[in-house]
Amino acid sequence: MALTCALALGWGGQVAGVAGGVATGEALLEVCSVRIPCRVFANWLEEQGWVRRFTADARPGPYLRVVEPGLVAAGGPIAVEHRPTHQLTVSTVFRAMTTRPDLLPLLLEVPALEDDLADQARRRLRAEPTLG
Repeated sequence: MALTCALALGWGGQVAGVAGGVATGEALLEVCSVRIPCRVFANWLEEQGWVRRFTADARPGPYLRVVEPGLVAAGGPIAVEHRPTHQLTVSTVFRAMTTRPDLLPLLLEVPALEDDLADQARRRLRAEPTLG
């Protein structure tokens, strides 16, 4: 399944488990990656130090893939349908990719992680063998 949408959700998405199921409207979504802060968005916000604060707080939003398509309405309810058995959260993935490279091996233990992100983790681990 392809990465299909990025949502900034008020339901505490940063603590959502990767591969966790989320229902909203008629759609079923699955957490598959994280939103990493970028200078382009920071410039659009016109907030000094935004990337630094965003990274320090480790509160990214999740990227979600569509598992079951359906109608979704703005402001509609969001419900956690299932939680994965592993402990890999969106915040853990974010920290591994930004400030805590020692967490990178954890990313490779979850098959539902978005392929591009898993590939980035593998490349970083090969570049820094002491991390693996």
